[in-house]
Amino acid sequence: MEKYAPNEWTIDSAGTSGWHASERPDTRSILIAKQRGITIDHQHSRQVTAEDFEFFDIIFARDWPVTSPLSFYFTLVVTIVWTLSNVFLHVGIGIGIALLLREPWLKLNGVYRALLILPWAVPNY
Repeated sequence: MEKYAPNEWTIDSAGTSGWHASERPDTRSILIAKQRGITIDHQHSRQVTAEDFEFFDIIFARDWPVTSPLSFYFTLVVTIVWTLSNVFLHVGIGIGIALLLREPWLKLNGVYRALLILPWAVPNY
């Protein structure tokens, strides 16, 4: 990879977890790289550190577990759960207030209804 990059670039590789820290590349990776004229025998794996975010301008991350906050699926599930809970909460509160305001024993129904409509009637600019 380094032979295709400009000289002022620094290319590095690190794992998001430390399971294989300080280990050499897999022998199959070494053979494939050698077939393409790249020597990776001297490399050792390492884990991403906080200093990497200061040293490198661009960091690509991939192959993380589904439960990691970097995972697309984790973000998708959190977004769906948040959206559904938000909708059900708003609808539930709205129905609760509507049922409460239709009760004949509640005084000043008109005032409460005006207060609920007021934010929608007044422009917010």
